[in-house]
Amino acid sequence: MSLIQSCLRVLDDRRDIDHVLVLTGDIDYRGFVIQLKNRKLRVTLICQEGNHNPYLVDDAHRAYSVSFVAEFPHTWWNQAPQAEIAAILDARYTYDSGKIAELVKQLDPAKPFHSAAILAVLESRFDLTADDSAAFEKLKTLVSPALKHFENQVYETRDRQAIARVDRVWEKIRGLDLYHLQLLGTDKLPDAFEKLLPLLEHPDKDYKQTAIRSLGNLGGLAFLSKI
Repeated sequence: MSLIQSCLRVLDDRRDIDHVLVLTGDIDYRGFVIQLKNRKLRVTLICQEGNHNPYLVDDAHRAYSVSFVAEFPHTWWNQAPQAEIAAILDARYTYDSGKIAELVKQLDPAKPFHSAAILAVLESRFDLTADDSAAFEKLKTLVSPALKHFENQVYETRDRQAIARVDRVWEKIRGLDLYHLQLLGTDKLPDAFEKLLPLLEHPDKDYKQTAIRSLGNLGGLAFLSKI
């Protein structure tokens, strides 16, 4: 409260000030940030990537990480707030599996902005495999171990936003999994029986039901002969 009152006194004395930099990630300063905005002042927040409150970041006009300021010490204020993750987002439509492999290695709870961008890239990349079963399986195999490791980390830290983003990627994988299993029966692919039969014992009922429908689409007599 003393720091906030001191700042407000300076602003009362210096009406020419129209932009305030707040160096904190503490939610206790959220009311202060809102108060500054009510005074029609621009508010820029600088905080640690792994130690900040997301609501405080949302309330500021702009937010920069300390590491970003360190990376651009002489020009950071001229950089767009998202400049540090623009290169990551550019990979959304890449077919370079090596680049995706490097990205998933960078998933880190201590870097929430970078990790959020990487997870957005993964969602987009899985969309590109909707009609290519082989590409989907390859991407799933590549991504799943790192995604699971990151999921365990954010569950330990109880980062609800990160958990929600990870869940969206898993849901994307699950949805495409079921879609491609359905196509095994519809397209009557040669190895369909070998892939579908084990799923009759799958603990997830959606997988089991999809396998049954796909086996049915392959043909009743052929299905019975395999049994």
